[in-house]
Amino acid sequence: MFTEIFRRLGAAVVVVVLMSNLSCISNPFGGGEISGGNRNISGRVQLSDNFDPEGVYVWLEGLDAGVRTDDDGNFQLTLPSPASQPNGGLSGIFDLFFYLENFNLVSKQVSVNRGEFVYSQSEMNRDGKFHTPIFLLQSLSIEILMTPNTIESDSGGRVAARVFLRATRDSVRVFFPFSAGNILAPLFFHNLDTDEIFIHECVLAGIEVSEHLTIKTERYERIFVDAIGRRDLPVGKYEVIPYLFLEDKQIPPALLRNLGYDAQSLATYLKIPFKRQGGQFQVN
Repeated sequence: MFTEIFRRLGAAVVVVVLMSNLSCISNPFGGGEISGGNRNISGRVQLSDNFDPEGVYVWLEGLDAGVRTDDDGNFQLTLPSPASQPNGGLSGIFDLFFYLENFNLVSKQVSVNRGEFVYSQSEMNRDGKFHTPIFLLQSLSIEILMTPNTIESDSGGRVAARVFLRATRDSVRVFFPFSAGNILAPLFFHNLDTDEIFIHECVLAGIEVSEHLTIKTERYERIFVDAIGRRDLPVGKYEVIPYLFLEDKQIPPALLRNLGYDAQSLATYLKIPFKRQGGQFQVN
């Protein structure tokens, strides 16, 4: 099953271009020579449709360094010291990825010389900050509606999670599995008070056609039915999350490993950054 998940990722090939030990390097973006910078780069990420830009994963290939954006979409990525890098400090041109699963994947090229960034590139100022925000477009809208949205811990009850998917522009291929490992129709209950994760096996309402879906601009719905037992979930506020992926996105496997995702562990799924709407659930 997990082999199928990673079919969309393709093979990741990291090409490191070693450069000569000179005090300056040629500007890969044109315009003569530029001197080496230092170990920090920064910038800001904006999302379409006024989404909160927090949590976008910014990852640099080659040196395998990653950070998430803050509440305002700002990020700062710091390289390890050159002495701790391969060969005492890498040199080359590397891709800097901006990753949010249901948004378009964006990458920017950055130059590294002797383990430090090269500033004053075409998109970066002399302080190593990108001139303009990096803009990500939403490709898939995900909305979760809970009915009811509140239960009592001492009594439990049956709840339905209605998951609505819609492509925001062009059609999108989605892998929406009926099961993961030995868990049928998994649904995640993320306790926002304690950060605990509870994975529930559910029943899918209605007849399902396929796990591999082409989502268009018309809204697609899948309904999960969960019989929550007495005290199955501690008292608290929850975000309810379905288990799905976008297919055919060329996400480097090293990026997923760096942010802590492991295809063999269902619990690490929530490390993948998404933007969803709804899914609020309360246990009293």
